[in-house]
Amino acid sequence: MSEKQKFQFPIKLAYDFGAAHGLEKEVSEIRDMVIEWDSSYSTSLRKGYLVELFEKRGIFDEFKAKHWVLGNTPAGEKERQRVLRIKKRYEAFLEGGAPEVSLEEEGDELLFPLEAHLRDFIAANIGNIKLHGLKLHLYVNASGRNGVEYPTDVGPIDVLAEDSNGGLVVFELKLSKGPDRAVGQALRYMGWVSKHLAAGKKVSGVIVAHEIDEKLKYAVSVAPNITVFEYTVRFDLNQITLG
Repeated sequence: MSEKQKFQFPIKLAYDFGAAHGLEKEVSEIRDMVIEWDSSYSTSLRKGYLVELFEKRGIFDEFKAKHWVLGNTPAGEKERQRVLRIKKRYEAFLEGGAPEVSLEEEGDELLFPLEAHLRDFIAANIGNIKLHGLKLHLYVNASGRNGVEYPTDVGPIDVLAEDSNGGLVVFELKLSKGPDRAVGQALRYMGWVSKHLAAGKKVSGVIVAHEIDEKLKYAVSVAPNITVFEYTVRFDLNQITLG
């Protein structure tokens, strides 16, 4: 178990604890709730509802004492705040508010706050990216339209590039998207490009994410034309001597 996992809210124990305190109906509704949202946040969202339920019933301290002693540490409190924050954003989403792109989970590393920032960075540095040893450049169609937010009948492609062999490369950016959605979108755009632009040339996909988790690895393992990249962000501060 990683250091981070030790501080995570133990959801299975929470279901049993709630049922033992006369909340079987409530915890069952949380466990079985239909979440039409980013699937990668489903467990954290359910944790948020359980935390709120236990706090409202005045049994959260008892739960921590019995099943989540680390919940009383600063890291545990940070986890509590995180799951409640995700719950709040989900409820805002249901009301037509908070955009999904704001859901990239907070951590010690700086993440791109908006997908557009990552998209523009990739587009500006496309010449420094190699795919299977081939250099890339932005795709440009006959009318001069480049591959940034390239329009299609099935939605805009984040970045459409071309490799040095003339093959087309679809970039799909995974910030708030769950793995299934990211792979599904990449395949959809690749299919459109194959039909309308490729003229028989190879079409590949690239999914760019801050972290490639096990779910995404499984999803792309049966999609041989899709490659995954992780991105990192770093700031350096250098003091300037005046005079």
